[in-house]
Amino acid sequence: MGIGVSVRRVDAEAKVTGAAKYVEDLIPRDALYVKVIHSTVANGLVIRVDTAEAEAMPGVVTVLTCFQVPDHQFTTAGHPKALDPSHGDIQDRLILARRVRYYGDDVAAVVADTPLRAARAAEKVRVEYEAFPPVLTPEAAIGAEPPLHEEFPGNELSRMDFTVDQEGQVHFTTFPFETGDTVAGMKGTTFHMPPVHACHLENTACFAYMEGRQMVVVTGTQAPHTLRRNLADAIGMPVGDVRVIKPYLGGGFGNKQDMVYEPLAAFLSRKLGGRCVAVVPTREETFVNTHTRHAMDITTATEVDETGKITDKALRINANGGSYAGHGHAITAYAITVGFATYLASGKQVGQSSVAYTNLPTAAALRGYGIPQLVYAVECQMEDIARRFQVALLCYDSQGVISSSPQDKYVRLEAFNNGLPVAYEGAMARRITWPTPKLMMVGEPDKLAPCAQYAQRFFQGKLNVFLSESYFLELTALGVTKSSGLERLLAHLGESREALMACGDGLNDLDMLSYAGLGVAMANAYAQTKAVAKAVTGSNDQDGVAQAVYRYIFNRS
Repeated sequence: MGIGVSVRRVDAEAKVTGAAKYVEDLIPRDALYVKVIHSTVANGLVIRVDTAEAEAMPGVVTVLTCFQVPDHQFTTAGHPKALDPSHGDIQDRLILARRVRYYGDDVAAVVADTPLRAARAAEKVRVEYEAFPPVLTPEAAIGAEPPLHEEFPGNELSRMDFTVDQEGQVHFTTFPFETGDTVAGMKGTTFHMPPVHACHLENTACFAYMEGRQMVVVTGTQAPHTLRRNLADAIGMPVGDVRVIKPYLGGGFGNKQDMVYEPLAAFLSRKLGGRCVAVVPTREETFVNTHTRHAMDITTATEVDETGKITDKALRINANGGSYAGHGHAITAYAITVGFATYLASGKQVGQSSVAYTNLPTAAALRGYGIPQLVYAVECQMEDIARRFQVALLCYDSQGVISSSPQDKYVRLEAFNNGLPVAYEGAMARRITWPTPKLMMVGEPDKLAPCAQYAQRFFQGKLNVFLSESYFLELTALGVTKSSGLERLLAHLGESREALMACGDGLNDLDMLSYAGLGVAMANAYAQTKAVAKAVTGSNDQDGVAQAVYRYIFNRS
């Protein structure tokens, strides 16, 4: 198993033949179906719910309102239980909401013998609200009245602030909520990342029934064990009396780490004597009533000296947590610390982060746990700096990237990190290569244009040539490993002193950069450089030339 080896997935045959069973495939024929009534205001209070007309509709078994569920708050997040209560997930949900916190919040539910009858009856439920002005951004939410959650009067769910001294020690502190392009007294750039939904093919369906005293819940979840614990708390049952069955999962990407409608299905099953009750949201409901990636306003400020070395840096994240906590407190804290795990500064280092409750759908885990937003902002600014000094970002990275470290200083856990140089050496030893060679040169367009002309002239259609209007030339070989054109191309690069970066396809892919795939790509760069060296020198001294280029990239003696 590994790169270059075909691995047969154990579930491949069942999925491609249609034999795999998902939640909706397993719903019993005699199951009752739930249709949820969603709020039509984004911020407010439910004053009254009229269910008389809905209860008289054909096939309706019961109608449940927000005034008939336990006044017991629970968490939906899929984290292990914290031994320290102050570090636990936020308990801010009810099975149905009296205090409405986003447009579409769950305020009542109809149970009927078919999905169509439940949907028709739900249209007959009448809800009266006391509406408040909605707050949709952290800036609008912080300090707004009335608060979305009484336990958080300022609407700020959490903060994670710190400074890092010159010895690399982290000092936690608390900063006030701030906005704008200045952070820690440094002028920076603010990047705005919108919310994103996972859009998994399978909607978030579930069903529940009782076997004796045991509650059985069948649901497409990514975290069945934490869901079991949270569900038991939500419906007031011992965890030993709750069983969670997870069939095949039709995509999740983090969105299905959280509990959604399992408490509603289980509560209704108990209310109806253990009968099977299914909640099958529509695609629209899945978009609105499940969770998104956090919208973030990220301000990053990086100061460098005349040689391009990073002297001071500061980061601020203002995250939009939406209407309920979910994973928000953990995701933003994780993201802000990662901002200081790659590029090091010799002087001041300051991190600030905030998560605000707003009247948007809840934000939670989604592919990268806050890191994609942070990496986008940081790498954009680092590329701007690299362009200012007319060097390849890869060459610039090597000046400030973190080296090996035995401890994560933010959580104080032993988590050994090899660092980029070690990753390069290990990948080089494995001689991992990519099938399509690519050369990339970074510099001013007027200096790169002659390189493009050389490439087009001497490779004669055997090389894809792409010259950007700003700062880079990309050459992708089509089966070419030796040509006199390479010699002239490299000679021109030597004269113009432009930086050379050899890489494999996908070097710019976010996952590769984030998960040490950079070392793999650089191993291919080494192999390609050896091939170029042989073409240029005509000798077998490939290692000598390749090592010279390697030393140039990493500024080694």
